Amino acid sequence: MFDYHTALDEFETALCEAGFGAFNSVGGDDYDNSLEIYEVAPDARMGEAAQRVIFDAGFSKVYVNHKDGWETHYAWDRSKFFAPARGWRRRYVKDPNATTTNVIVGDANPGYYEISHWLDSWGSKEWLDTGYMRIVPDPLDPSVKS
Repeated sequence: MFDYHTALDEFETALCEAGFGAFNSVGGDDYDNSLEIYEVAPDARMGEAAQRVIFDAGFSKVYVNHKDGWETHYAWDRSKFFAPARGWRRRYVKDPNATTTNVIVGDANPGYYEISHWLDSWGSKEWLDTGYMRIVPDPLDPSVKS
C-alpha cells in the first residue's frame, strides 16, 4: 500500500512539474488502459510534457474532466513511439427539444454532444447529420487556425 501511495505521489508530482498540476485527483480504468484526471480548470489543456509523463507511465488514453462539464480526451498508439496527441473535447447538452438522447436503455435524456472536432478515425459523419453531435471548436486548440 505504501509503495502505491509513493508511486502515485511521484506520478502526480511529475504531472505538476510538466505543467499540468491544477487537478483534484486521478483515477483510471483497466478495460481501456486509461487515466482519468478530475476537477480540472476549464482552460487547462495538456501540453507535450504532461502527455509524455502519462505515456511513459504506460497509459494509452487520458480523459481530462473539467469543472465546467467538458471532457478533453487524448490517446496514443502504444505500438508506436510517443507523439503528442491533439485533444478533442466533448460535453453533453440536455435539450428537451432534441430528437437524440444519450440513453440506450431506460428513460430518454434528450440532448446532444458538443465536440471540438471530428476525428478521421471515426469514419462516417452520420452523428453530425442526425444532430447527435455538433461541432463547437475549442478556442484554445492550437491546431485551429483563426
